Amino acid sequence: MVAQSIGMDIQENRYSKNKISVLCPGHDDRHYGSCFLTERGCHCFVCNRDFDVFDMVRLHCSLDFRNAAGLIADLCGGRERFLVEENNDDPDSDDPGSIKMISRPDMDLIGVFSTPVYTIREAVPSYCEPERKPGFRHEWYPGNPDKGEDDYVVIEEMVMKNPLWELLKSDPATYAELIQNKAWEAWEKYRDIQNIFSKHSRIMARELTSTIRKIEEILIEYGGSLRNPPEFIMKGNINGI
Repeated sequence: MVAQSIGMDIQENRYSKNKISVLCPGHDDRHYGSCFLTERGCHCFVCNRDFDVFDMVRLHCSLDFRNAAGLIADLCGGRERFLVEENNDDPDSDDPGSIKMISRPDMDLIGVFSTPVYTIREAVPSYCEPERKPGFRHEWYPGNPDKGEDDYVVIEEMVMKNPLWELLKSDPATYAELIQNKAWEAWEKYRDIQNIFSKHSRIMARELTSTIRKIEEILIEYGGSLRNPPEFIMKGNINGI
């Protein structure tokens, strides 16, 4: 019922009513016969992964977990029966549809860094190094005594404190694409590790599930979808799919 309600493509098996095939919500699936509905959601034999009903809805519909839970609650009789809505009385709160700055833990998870950008202003002999000022950094380098060179100091000025924030303000679309691409790279890395673990210890493989789900949440939040991988992922033949 859920699969039909969210518009998943379904192919029933005329020989067995329990063998209902769908296109996998976890990868760019184009062929029936590898992913089947289960009592809890669906299982894909290509991904070697179980998707519960929340995973199935959020990945197929490209929703975050909260909105996926709301959609499922609606199908079961109304979200007012199952969910407690958050009150947001702050008039200055961000527009839910706007692109937000990614949090520091999420940056670390997908490998995004926003270190200050410096540019070289001058290089001076170490004996006449000027006083250090805020926004500047000094790098000391040894001279070559064989050539009679003195030690010197390269003075650099900070020209951008937070490059990610500046990109978000100036070009939100490019910012969102950057986060999507880094999330895809992290997702591919952790899925590869999980596949390796699954050959030796299913317990270790399952421990990575929450991390992979979090990366998928980031991907969806910034406009991505597991069913539409970028070109550089497709060229890499992600996970052998």
